[in-house]
Amino acid sequence: MKRKKKMKATLSLIIVMAMLLAGCSKSESSSTKDTDNSSTSETSNQEASDAESEDMTTINIRVMNPVTNIDKVLDVYYEKVKDDPVLSKIKVNISYVEGADYADKLTLAVTAQEDYDLMFVGSWQGLSDKINDGVFKDLSSYFNNDAYPGLKAAFSEDYLEANSFNDKINAIPLAESYEDLKGIVYREDLREKYNLPEITDYDTLKQYFEGISSHLDEEGLTSVWNVTGSQGMTEFQNPNLSNRRSNIYMYNSGAKFYVALNSDSTKVLDAAVVGDDASHFTSFPDGYNKDYIGEWYESLNDWTKYINSDAVSNSDDTSFDTGLCAATLGTATEWMTHTKNIKNAVSDAKLGFFIMDDQQRNFTPQATISNEQAWNFLCVPTWSEKTDAVMAFLDWMWLSKENHDLFQYGIEGEDWESIGDNAYRTLDAESYVMPGYSFTWNPSYIRYDEEVVSDETANKVYDYMYNQDSYTLSPLAGFNFDSSSVESEVATISAYTSDYKFEWAAYGTDTASKIKEYHDACENAGLDKIRAELISQIQTFLDSKK
Repeated sequence: MKRKKKMKATLSLIIVMAMLLAGCSKSESSSTKDTDNSSTSETSNQEASDAESEDMTTINIRVMNPVTNIDKVLDVYYEKVKDDPVLSKIKVNISYVEGADYADKLTLAVTAQEDYDLMFVGSWQGLSDKINDGVFKDLSSYFNNDAYPGLKAAFSEDYLEANSFNDKINAIPLAESYEDLKGIVYREDLREKYNLPEITDYDTLKQYFEGISSHLDEEGLTSVWNVTGSQGMTEFQNPNLSNRRSNIYMYNSGAKFYVALNSDSTKVLDAAVVGDDASHFTSFPDGYNKDYIGEWYESLNDWTKYINSDAVSNSDDTSFDTGLCAATLGTATEWMTHTKNIKNAVSDAKLGFFIMDDQQRNFTPQATISNEQAWNFLCVPTWSEKTDAVMAFLDWMWLSKENHDLFQYGIEGEDWESIGDNAYRTLDAESYVMPGYSFTWNPSYIRYDEEVVSDETANKVYDYMYNQDSYTLSPLAGFNFDSSSVESEVATISAYTSDYKFEWAAYGTDTASKIKEYHDACENAGLDKIRAELISQIQTFLDSKK
């Protein structure tokens, strides 16, 4: 499914050096006259320091969530590049904003054009709209370019193309795998304690939930399965992955639209939302030619008796790690995080992971149809005048595993140590913290945590997840919906979608009537206008590939 595209050549490193090294050094006639008996050497040193300062370029970088002890890592970086004529003149200033505040502060930073040269931006934080508004620079010329070997080595053409916007690279993707396997993390030690069957499918998962339900008080549990308001049951059973195998793709454009393509992915058949009448599903593949979305929402009611009663309003995402519940919705990487965290509350806890998709659970090759798009990105704002310096620094960081590991894990031997070539052990969890998902992640540089390599099952899961042969490229990879022409409709319907919490199975036997109520409100707010625009843009995208 490769589609090659030619990228324009960038400035040579010689030009980059000239820009970074250019400075206005003081002439003798403008130097400050000595009037306080300071020694000549002190004056000369000050002048040299001033000249050096004027030669330096400081790049300001903002990431999401706390960074700890970055200065010591930067000191090692500066020592490594001290003889490099370009990098030795670049100072790096990294700051962070907590995730809960990040979207709002990103909007403020864009509005005020704050002094940042590189910013983390999540796809859910209005990335595509900001790109369409011209907020972030086109960085295409820096990639697939021999002048930037680190970027060329770390980012394949296909990966970049899948993460392009209007055939331009306005955002640098941050990801380690194309998809983090979704599942249920559960207490394997409790399963063994009560002699419950091994969890291999949804029937045995339900048997586990039933079995634990009768021992809640005995184990001091508040619920079998903790669900939070922000999480819901949206990903339970991973329905979107099975949809993709039938050439149906979900786009959240106010409402969740399920777009069906024909068998050779050249034509849009229709786009349906929950509550649509049968006419919108008629052209869908067998098994999907009815309101299967509404049926899925109703089926979630069979599982709600196992979740906490305050799921819709619940904001406590620590219940599993503190031993107050026996299961939580999560991903393969979160499974390993829970494995470490729960030891503080339940020292003998042992965790299992049930992968929700049947084919992924069986490690079927090419089973995951993916658009290979990252959720997380780094962007250079258009008002920054230091793009060459930023890209020179990133080129160094992604040039080698050693360089990358310095910023992702810290100082080897002090913060972490390697386990073979592809794993690591944290030596001091508090010494250095870098949220790699908002700064350093790249699929070319993967190390497994020691919790993974010490667990044979986890090793197999991770090997499958990080293997490119596990994925098939989506025919809609690279498509991004431009909602500018239906902005008000999307905003109004988004508010309705937020109010009607179908993924929480909150309505029980009233689910069908609530779906109708929601659909009627969306229709009155311009649902069909969004539908028509989405279908038109996707069809144009497919036509451009012929």
